[in-house]
Amino acid sequence: MDVPKLILTYGLICFFLGCLPASLVAQQPPPAEGSEEALITVLESNASLFDKAKACQQLATVGTKACVPTLVKLLAQEQLSHYARYALEPIPDQSVDVALRGALGQLEGWHLVGVIQSIGTRRDVNATTDLEKFLGHANPEVAAAAASALGRIGSPSAANILKTAMQDSDTAGPAIADACLTAADQFLAKGELQWARDLYDTLLEADLPKHFHIASMYGALKCRGSDDLKLMIEQLQSEDLDFFQVALSMAYELQGDNVTSALIHEIPKLQSKSEPSFKKFVILKAEYGADTTWRDVTKQVTDAVVGDSISIAADNQLAGDPIPNVEKKLRVEYTLDGLLHTKSVPEGMILEIQPDPHPDVRQALLIYALGVRGDRAALPAILELARTGPAESRLAAVRALAKLGDVTAVPMLLEIAIATQGEIAAESRTSLANMAGEPIDTLLSDQLATSEGPERLLLIELAGRRGITTAAGHLIQLTRHDDPAVRIAAMDALGTTIQLDQLNVLIDQLIHPQSPSIANAASEALRKACLRMPDRDACAMEFLRRLPSAPTDAQKTILTLLGVVGGPKALAGVAAAAKGDDSALHDRATEVLGKWASPDAAPVLLELANADHYSYRHRTLRGYISVARRFDYSGVQRIAMCQHALDAATRDDEKKLVFDVLKEKVPSPESLAIVVSYLKQDSLKDDACAAAVAIAEEIAPRDPKSAQDALQQVLEATNNQDITAQAKKLLDQIGR
Repeated sequence: MDVPKLILTYGLICFFLGCLPASLVAQQPPPAEGSEEALITVLESNASLFDKAKACQQLATVGTKACVPTLVKLLAQEQLSHYARYALEPIPDQSVDVALRGALGQLEGWHLVGVIQSIGTRRDVNATTDLEKFLGHANPEVAAAAASALGRIGSPSAANILKTAMQDSDTAGPAIADACLTAADQFLAKGELQWARDLYDTLLEADLPKHFHIASMYGALKCRGSDDLKLMIEQLQSEDLDFFQVALSMAYELQGDNVTSALIHEIPKLQSKSEPSFKKFVILKAEYGADTTWRDVTKQVTDAVVGDSISIAADNQLAGDPIPNVEKKLRVEYTLDGLLHTKSVPEGMILEIQPDPHPDVRQALLIYALGVRGDRAALPAILELARTGPAESRLAAVRALAKLGDVTAVPMLLEIAIATQGEIAAESRTSLANMAGEPIDTLLSDQLATSEGPERLLLIELAGRRGITTAAGHLIQLTRHDDPAVRIAAMDALGTTIQLDQLNVLIDQLIHPQSPSIANAASEALRKACLRMPDRDACAMEFLRRLPSAPTDAQKTILTLLGVVGGPKALAGVAAAAKGDDSALHDRATEVLGKWASPDAAPVLLELANADHYSYRHRTLRGYISVARRFDYSGVQRIAMCQHALDAATRDDEKKLVFDVLKEKVPSPESLAIVVSYLKQDSLKDDACAAAVAIAEEIAPRDPKSAQDALQQVLEATNNQDITAQAKKLLDQIGR
């Protein structure tokens, strides 16, 4: 490198180092231990720059006031200034503060900036007057450093200086504002709220970029707390959503009945004058097609409704292509506030119905906050908004009722869920499902007994989602209803409500279904019910009693359900089916055993794998190997299982699966010996060699001899270049 480039590079490095706090720049490994006196001697000698820098680093750990005079002399040195500050900053002695203050009048440029930063780092409260003089310094970096240091000091005197500077047009600016925020945040954290509030309010009154005002507003509101809500209310009324959001954050943080009352009082004021009230929007019919060929897509379009609007593409994704090679249309009939409307769009276009494309979301956001607060005092206001509010607010109110609602909210939510469509209907169902309280369960269960039509289907769904066990009797009656949709819905709900002594109702529907859909519904309901039953063996016995007399398809389903139940009784029943004379059940029984959720199935699987002429012995062996892999065993147990599997295996692919278990789950001299015993079998030697190398690598640190012996045998057995290279590399490593 030529001299000009060297000088330029060195200058840039010094410039960069001078910009940073000393604690960030001197980040090299610490030097060897040394006494403070010896380290001072190094600094006062003609030692190299490297040695002096390392001495400074060590003094940051062991230094006392004795080294301060020596370090102060280095503050003006181009190459050691930052190292000296790094050593001075952590020394717990006031002589450092005195020395740094004394250096302020002797330095300039980046050396001065660095010392000011060190004063800020040490939070020297006696330096505030000295630092004040630099706020108007001609060098903006010096002025900014002084402001930052005052902010970090954060004392009352520093706060007064910064407040005055913020009110002075000659010094006010982002650097002073940032320092004020730093100091105010420290006061707030210490609970010195009046000092914090004065600084935040000063910033709010100053002409600053918006982000300073947002940060200051948050702090100002925190200082005021729940005792002074005037400023929060003003910001909730702001049309600037950023300041509204700051005030809204207080709605989540501040506690107290007065806060809830104030928030409720603000709700009506936040409805935009241009926002219409909620319109009852109902899709009557939707079709997609052309000419005389149309497909009903009412459900697809209804599901796309959000509030009182919809946006959906007219394309074949709605319901396939009803009439190929012909341009199609999407046509919709709907009512809006009781008035009938029709609208159609050609294929490839978007159907949009948006009575209010620009809703004011502030009211909705405040409603969400009230819901999260969970204060029941807000319930009357939330109920009224759920009935009559604007679209976004009505949706928010319905959601809030999931936490706030009680039995008084049930009739209205039921009405919304039945009479509306789209998102608000779905949210009403969700709130009804999530509202807490036994009185709600009782009301819904009682109403289910006398309900009809869409209300009945909704109440069945809610009984299931809420797990209302007292509704199980009504649901059982409905499994015999004339309407298949009611029967299926009732069975689904029984999955989360039925008790052990009622399981036969669902088992009957499984064994003697009126249709395949009924059988599927009964199966899924039983699956959910099985997961709830506290006594697994008693549950299993309910199935096992019905198994012998059930049709074959139902028997297969019962075997699957026994796998869900688990436990000794269920396992014994599935094992009996796997070993029994009915070959039609062997397939399902062995499938269930192979996926058994505990290691208890291992003996049965091994027994079947060793059975001569058993059609599913290979499947059961794979299941046994899977058990050896999946569950926790001691090394001795897992190796024994692998040996049993190898003894039972008649296929190479099965033995390879065992090799994988040995190398991945139990690498040991014993597993290595098992794998090595297969090195001479041509069809298995490469897989055995690969497994041997993998195991040898794992055990080499604790048993190098076994690893070496196995690797030598691998080299003799294989012609595979990759395996050979791995074995030689590992042998070389072991031999070092």
